Amino acid sequence: VMFVIIYKKKECVPDFQMGFDLLINVIYMLAVFLIAEKTKAYSKKAAYAAFIVAAIQIARIFWIPLNYLNNGLTVIQFGWCVGLIVLSAVSLIVAGIVAINKNQRLEVHLKMLEEKR
Repeated sequence: VMFVIIYKKKECVPDFQMGFDLLINVIYMLAVFLIAEKTKAYSKKAAYAAFIVAAIQIARIFWIPLNYLNNGLTVIQFGWCVGLIVLSAVSLIVAGIVAINKNQRLEVHLKMLEEKR
């Protein structure tokens, strides 16, 4: 949605930054899909990957929306873009925390099952 908000503007012309941002968005969506699939299986590595991707999302605020704020993006549109990026990052952080907690519970349960044998 952030991509559409920014790039539907008439002031936005195709350039290297637009192409690079499109590439980053595609890679981001693929990474988040893989993280989502692996966190369903309570993977600790995927949980840490979710934290890293969340940090990258927060850093993106200072690159794309802020750049276009100076090039025709209204304050309201900028607010929506920042809000969506923050929501994305918070969702990734929550997914990481839940996956780590469930991974720890699963390890305790599996250890308990091994001890019963």
